[in-house]
Amino acid sequence: MQDIIQAQTAATAEVAVGAASAAMGLALTEGMTVVVVSTTAAWVKFGTAPTAVGRTTGNHYIPPNVPMAFAIGAGITGAAIIQDAAGGFATIAYAVN
Repeated sequence: MQDIIQAQTAATAEVAVGAASAAMGLALTEGMTVVVVSTTAAWVKFGTAPTAVGRTTGNHYIPPNVPMAFAIGAGITGAAIIQDAAGGFATIAYAVN
């Protein structure tokens, strides 16, 4: 993942991905881009106090081991993640242009 993004100081967070929605622990603001990568297939949701729910409108599928970039829109302050079928780990990081 380091070849794809450059992390700023204290600009990454790792979280266990499991059967319950987990906050990703990185403050988000409008206009930034973040990259999410997970060791397992997962679903991510962005919002002010998001709860990730698999296979539901508004949740984004993250394939395993594929970094996915997301542009953060107005009112988005956090992200949450949940497993698709099996647990693992995920990292969210600020992308540097």
